[in-house]
Amino acid sequence: MARELAGRPFLARCLPACRRPRGGSGSGSCLAALLLTIGADVDADDAGDELLPLLQAGGYNIFWRHAHAGAGMDIIRYTTDETELRDCARQRDLDGRGQGDARAVGAGFREAAIPVGEVLASPYCRTMKSAHIAFPEDRVRREDGIATVCQAPAGVMETNTVRLRELLATPPPAGTNRVLVSHNCNIRALARDLTERCAREPEQGDAVVFGPVAAAPGFEFVACLPLARMRGWARGG
Repeated sequence: MARELAGRPFLARCLPACRRPRGGSGSGSCLAALLLTIGADVDADDAGDELLPLLQAGGYNIFWRHAHAGAGMDIIRYTTDETELRDCARQRDLDGRGQGDARAVGAGFREAAIPVGEVLASPYCRTMKSAHIAFPEDRVRREDGIATVCQAPAGVMETNTVRLRELLATPPPAGTNRVLVSHNCNIRALARDLTERCAREPEQGDAVVFGPVAAAPGFEFVACLPLARMRGWARGG
C-alpha cells in the first residue's frame, strides 16, 4: 500500500490517527479516506498489511461471516425455537473445512497479536461453533440480535438490522476489538453496496471491519478482510 500512499499525502499523514476510531481530531474523515483507498483500489494483501496495525491497536468491530457450512440439511432456517436452534442436524452446520477455517482464523488473530475482548455470535450452530472454535470460550456470548434475517419476517429483519447498527456503533472495551459472528443476509441488509467496496459479497469465513465514529450513523466501513488474509496471519504472512 506504500505505493498508494505515496500519491496521497493526506492518507499518509492521517493513517496513525485511525488507530483510535472514535475520538481524536480527524478520525472520522481519516476512516472515510481509508474506505475509499482500502475498499476501492488496493489489493487484498496490501489492505491487510495496512489494516493489521490498526487492529492490533484495538477499537474496531469485526463482522465475521461464519466459517464454511456445507449445504447438508437446511430444514431449520429462521427460527426462535430453542429446540430447533440446538438441533445442528437439521440446519446448516460447519463441515470439516469450516472447522479448519475457524481454527486458522483464531490462530491468525493470536499470531498477529490482535486483541479480541468479546465475541458475540448468532444463536445458530454454524455461528456459535465458529466463535467457540476460533476464540476462547470465556469471551464468546450468544447475541440473538444478530441471528440470521434470511427468510425472516419483515419486522425481524428491521429489528436485527437496528441491533447490528447499534453494535457496530458501540466502541469495544479499550484496547480490544469486538467480533460479531453472523450471516451474509445480515450484512447485506446493513450495507447493500458492500459488493462494490469489497469486489464481492463476503463469502463464508470472510470479515468486514467497521470503526465506531461520532458522526451518524455511528460507524464507518474500514476494510474488507478476506479469509485468506486471516489464515495468512497464522503463517506469519
